[in-house]
Amino acid sequence: MAPCPLLLSSTTQSQNLLVDLAPWLLLLAGFVLIGVLVTGPLRKRLIQKHPQTPSLSFTLQDLKMMRDTGQLSDEEFERAAARLTQHMTKTPPQEDASSDPD
Repeated sequence: MAPCPLLLSSTTQSQNLLVDLAPWLLLLAGFVLIGVLVTGPLRKRLIQKHPQTPSLSFTLQDLKMMRDTGQLSDEEFERAAARLTQHMTKTPPQEDASSDPD
């Protein structure tokens, strides 16, 4: 029994298609791999430079709401707001003149 010419033709076309597509698939895989290798360390570096910090306005708004509802006194609000502002600007806390024993 002789092999069917249709089957041989179909197999040959499939192999040719795979041979034609293989370089492009390898090139695409290479681009994806390079993208992952480049963006991974870059993302880590950006996260280290800019750590997630709470929003100053959101936190001050929460303190204001606590003061308005009576959960904080005006004095407590002022102290907490000052601490939060100092923490967000990363300045060392200043000594309060009223707490100085001299």
